[in-house]
Amino acid sequence: MKTKTTILSIGLLFISYFAQATEVALKTSIIVEDKFITIGDLFNVTGKNSTKRIALSPRPGQFATYDARWLYHIARKNGVDWKPFNLNTRAIVERASQQISVEQIHDFLKLELRNKGAPEAFELTTSGRLRQIHVAANQPATLSVEYLSYEPTTNRFIASLAAPARDPEALRFRVAGKLHKLIEIPVLDRNLTRGQLIRPEHIELFSIRESKISRDTILTQEEIIGMATKRVIRASAPIRTSQIMRPLLVERGDLVTIKLTTPFMRLTTQGKSLVSGSHGETIQVKNIQSKQVVEAKVIGKNEVVVLTFREQILREGR
Repeated sequence: MKTKTTILSIGLLFISYFAQATEVALKTSIIVEDKFITIGDLFNVTGKNSTKRIALSPRPGQFATYDARWLYHIARKNGVDWKPFNLNTRAIVERASQQISVEQIHDFLKLELRNKGAPEAFELTTSGRLRQIHVAANQPATLSVEYLSYEPTTNRFIASLAAPARDPEALRFRVAGKLHKLIEIPVLDRNLTRGQLIRPEHIELFSIRESKISRDTILTQEEIIGMATKRVIRASAPIRTSQIMRPLLVERGDLVTIKLTTPFMRLTTQGKSLVSGSHGETIQVKNIQSKQVVEAKVIGKNEVVVLTFREQILREGR
């Protein structure tokens, strides 16, 4: 008798376990790829009934929430033996997606705008906030242009885009904005203090909007290589003509060699510079022996040549 009772208990336990194992359960958090939600997406059922479509999926990258009443209605309508535990029961369905970033949209627009005659190098600004685009995970992350208008005189454009490209059910959106032409200018790759010589290895090219370039902005490397800084110049900042000068070959108070050359004689003496000067500049120097102050042109490191009478007349005339 005891053996029969034991066998009966084991049988009841097996039946209970089998019933629990085959009990229909709700999937509360679901990610789908297809356009439609099926019975099998929501419940752990198999067979032909599991592939039955019951609703449209959310748009790619979005989700939808289904409450207990709707889920129970769907279960009964489709012969699924399931009841909600309580009215708080719900299922959240998300549509799997891949993203087309704002940068990718900009790059695509730049290519299309160049085909319309836009400059080779430019930046884009758009009216309003442009967001990344989501397309279904099982579709290509591509863009196509359905309309594009570009006005070179104002640098403004309007475009209608679709994603995925050439898909009848694609997401369509409008982008409007403005082009900003870019120009490459030389800048420093490090901070330089006053009086430092600008060498080729100090220079790098930097793209800047044409509208932000002032009249005295230096546009070529040749204009600054070999020049000296008048004041501190910051790295990556546009360089202006007022910030550079020819390197000083004579400092105020330096002892200099004074040369006087005429068709009849050549004289050399020592002097003291009263001002600083760069190559080709005219400065005042004092002859140490005669104490006479003369005007002389800087021709080298601590070397000056006295101006001829004719040069002095021409200089005074200017």
